[in-house]
Amino acid sequence: MPDADDTPGALLALKKLQNIFDSSCKSDDQVKPAFSVEDLAGLSNRIHSSAELGVQWLINLQNRDKGWPTFCRGWGKLPFDRSGSDITAHAIRGLLAWQQEFDSAKLNAAIRTGFQYIRRQQQADGSWLPLWFGNQDRQDDINPCYGTAKVLMAYREANSFDTKEALFGLRWLADNQNPDGGWGGGLSVQWRDERLGHSSVEETALCTEVLIGDPSERSQAAAQRGMEWLMIAVESNQVARHTPIGFYFAKLWYYEKLYPLIFATSALGRGLNQLENDKT
Repeated sequence: MPDADDTPGALLALKKLQNIFDSSCKSDDQVKPAFSVEDLAGLSNRIHSSAELGVQWLINLQNRDKGWPTFCRGWGKLPFDRSGSDITAHAIRGLLAWQQEFDSAKLNAAIRTGFQYIRRQQQADGSWLPLWFGNQDRQDDINPCYGTAKVLMAYREANSFDTKEALFGLRWLADNQNPDGGWGGGLSVQWRDERLGHSSVEETALCTEVLIGDPSERSQAAAQRGMEWLMIAVESNQVARHTPIGFYFAKLWYYEKLYPLIFATSALGRGLNQLENDKT
């Protein structure tokens, strides 16, 4: 089924592609000999049309409480139509990516009210809890590392790390880093490399990626330790192992082999980009 987590992911990917094609159309150099400037322009137009449909679908799915559900707009009583902080943040990111192209009162209102929903969902300790992802080693199977990191990604892309709630969330992430330098995990996660301890690649990568974008000394120190943890995990091939961090509402735990690879690549890539920017 179409859902409000996959759709923003597609919108973000489409935006990346459009930027590549648009820059290629303006350049004298072709990306590939098989693609003419006219071909690239046509692809860009198709991407634009697809994104417009995706943006409108997301706007129409927003719940009455101004959060986003997984599959269908509803009363918020069932897992299928209940709003979630992580899904709402992902939806906001998808809308932000195309805000300048499809600027409208409805789109801007959806983003603004979506952030209002997120603010209401922040926990007393500064964290956010996700709807579909858990941690089997925590009480009630909650996963604040995943939820907080996903929400803060929306604040990062809205250039809103200076807001009260974002600062509170960033502090929570830094304060809840594990002694081994990673995040999440627990007693059920034991890596062969003793330096990796009990953290998980998935949660460590997400938290590290977010903290990289915050210039505060606290966040940068935590991000550096997280990067070091991830590099050890990659170099020792532990990144190929996956942790059960997702479950359906019936508590059927599952994992995804691509999560640790994708999340780690994203975090390390963002760290590399920051190092390159610092050099210039």
